[in-house]
Amino acid sequence: MNVATANGAKGVSVHWLVPPRIRWKLPDLLKQERVTANELAVTINEQLGTKLARNAVYRIAKDPKRPDLETMAVVIAALERITGKRFEIADLMEYDRDGEA
Repeated sequence: MNVATANGAKGVSVHWLVPPRIRWKLPDLLKQERVTANELAVTINEQLGTKLARNAVYRIAKDPKRPDLETMAVVIAALERITGKRFEIADLMEYDRDGEA
């Protein structure tokens, strides 16, 4: 059995059987909205005028290790432009307390 340990507030140790994590939901959202990573890249670079390398967009569309806030804002803006729908940060990620997602 794997047990993870992290230092909590004021030096208190917290033990988890499975550590909590942030789950990246963009791959599921792209499938649900029928948007390809290529379409996302084209919209980000050509329509929004943001310069984000195509391979970076493909990486973001799969499972980025550390997406920054500016990048997430650009992804949301591109999705809104493509679909005509509104999206929020919570559509891109969620906190998984149990670490099971």
